[in-house]
Amino acid sequence: MFEAGIRLMKKTAESPQAPPGDNSPGQPSTDAEMAEGWVSYELKRELARGGMGLVYEGYDQHLARRVAVKVSALKSGRSDPRFIREARVLALLAHPNIVPIYNLGQDASGRSCYGMKLVRGQTLQAILDAQREGNAKAVEEYPLERLLGVFLKICDALAFAHAQGV
Repeated sequence: MFEAGIRLMKKTAESPQAPPGDNSPGQPSTDAEMAEGWVSYELKRELARGGMGLVYEGYDQHLARRVAVKVSALKSGRSDPRFIREARVLALLAHPNIVPIYNLGQDASGRSCYGMKLVRGQTLQAILDAQREGNAKAVEEYPLERLLGVFLKICDALAFAHAQGV
């Protein structure tokens, strides 16, 4: 299990070694580490999990902003080619309805991970489940017209990805 706390990632996936200096949880990173491409995230809480990894809400120590951090589900110290390919493909897709990727690297345990924009709100699945269960608030807040607008945005993002060869 990936424990919440400060973890350092190298922006390139080719370098699994630990960063220079004392990088134990709770220690601030140095200006030299920032210049070398190390990114420091404080992981706050788990947001989601799936077959390829876990997504955490994090805090970017260098830029002072909240982010999402996805960490590979593979065991520590193992490279994950599918996970890395996912991040690289997403990074090529600059579109308003596709979450931007900030960096790709490895966590302190050597697992592949990447930082991305944190998107707040409910998942479409949660909204549809609430409506199916008869939740009056979900039905009121998300009438058919609004749901169709969301669906059109999804279609637009998919069309863009397909146009880019994905």
